[in-house]
Amino acid sequence: MNGRIVEKGGLLIFFLALLAFMWAMSRHVYHPTTGEIQTIIPQVFSGDEPHYLMVVNSILFDRDLELQDDYRRVGNGSFQAGVNFKGKWLDHHTILVDPKSGRTQVWNSVFKLGERETCSGHDCVGFKRMSPEFQDLTDVREFSSHPIGFPGLIAILLAPFPLALWQVEEGMLVIILIVSWITLVLTYILARRLGLTALQSLFGVFLLAFASPWLVYSRSYYAEPILGFFLVLGIFAMSSHRPIFAGLAICVALWIKPPFLLVGIGWLLERFLSREWKQGIYLGLMMGLGGMIFLTFNYFVTGKLFIGGNADLTQAWGFPSALTLYDMQYGLLLFVPWLLILMVGGVAFLLNNLKIGPEATIFVRQVWISSLLFFLLISAYIYLGGSCYGPRFWVPFLPLFAVATILFVVQAGKFIQWLAWGLGILSVFIAIPGAIFYRNVWDQGPFAGLRILLPHF
Repeated sequence: MNGRIVEKGGLLIFFLALLAFMWAMSRHVYHPTTGEIQTIIPQVFSGDEPHYLMVVNSILFDRDLELQDDYRRVGNGSFQAGVNFKGKWLDHHTILVDPKSGRTQVWNSVFKLGERETCSGHDCVGFKRMSPEFQDLTDVREFSSHPIGFPGLIAILLAPFPLALWQVEEGMLVIILIVSWITLVLTYILARRLGLTALQSLFGVFLLAFASPWLVYSRSYYAEPILGFFLVLGIFAMSSHRPIFAGLAICVALWIKPPFLLVGIGWLLERFLSREWKQGIYLGLMMGLGGMIFLTFNYFVTGKLFIGGNADLTQAWGFPSALTLYDMQYGLLLFVPWLLILMVGGVAFLLNNLKIGPEATIFVRQVWISSLLFFLLISAYIYLGGSCYGPRFWVPFLPLFAVATILFVVQAGKFIQWLAWGLGILSVFIAIPGAIFYRNVWDQGPFAGLRILLPHF
């Protein structure tokens, strides 16, 4: 009994210290002009981040999803898109909707990205046209071209707090950071549930927290950590034979990013392969219901059934390749080298050379099938990550990958175990500098942060 109390006390101290470390990390940035790390209030930086924040503020303060006035306010110096974007005319991540004619069009198909023009008046957008459509913008409404799930969830969680407009930016980051931390705790619990010891489970948490982009994204304004949280919840539900709750987790993930429906499809296929027909049917029905509500909501609001991001879907797809794994700026294996162990272990598992428990076997099958389906889709998507740090699209899978990797390592021989140590340490030298110099290493290679750090020693 005393041993268990000591163990639980040590775990509590460890995870609270981890939270404090993540909290401190989120409040420091590196300024290359001075060469100093300075304390700041968390701020939106770039990419899709300000556009997500704008939707959150529109829900909280305007009580609507229309953004045409919000972009104008940002250009006039308001806080809707964060302190760094006050007074800036942003490219609109929106869908234009004409309520009179019912016409809809993505904003960047009508206006030229990044090409400003001087104008005035209510119809002023501030960007050059590339299409004659939507000449009269008087009654045209704009809705986010990103799915509503992520900013909508953030707005719901912030709604009980009486925040001023300028405080929402920090509040949003606090929620993302806390969810990221809770996911680390759940990763430990999942590992223990699958038969790993306390120490082995902590190694899984270590891989996720200090040897992957998870720490970077815990201080970002992207949806990936929250997606990871719901994938872990879904796995818990699957292991507890509660497919309806697993389907609900996938529905939330679908509302955040539609491609993550493939994760649920992977779980469904695994249930059918295991001849668990009833569980598979319940899971499929729940996902189908969530998908229908998602499509109906989109059509009711914008007149478009599918909303999946700001990219032009007719131009976003190319010939499938494995670039998502080895691209110099966004390649998964380059930023998370220890995943090589997962790939080797997966092959050994498929060849029946690794023996793990029945629950762990189901878990590994679910991870492999769902990530393979996701890979097949994402390999044909030409935007490997957009403007961001590293393999952003893969970040939600990292908690599951970390646990699966430890499951394989503890069954492997000495050579694989030593290789895992080496790749884990290498990953730390990628992940920690990446988190420290977060704003300075977007769209760069895995060792960009280390190159900034080394001259300071």
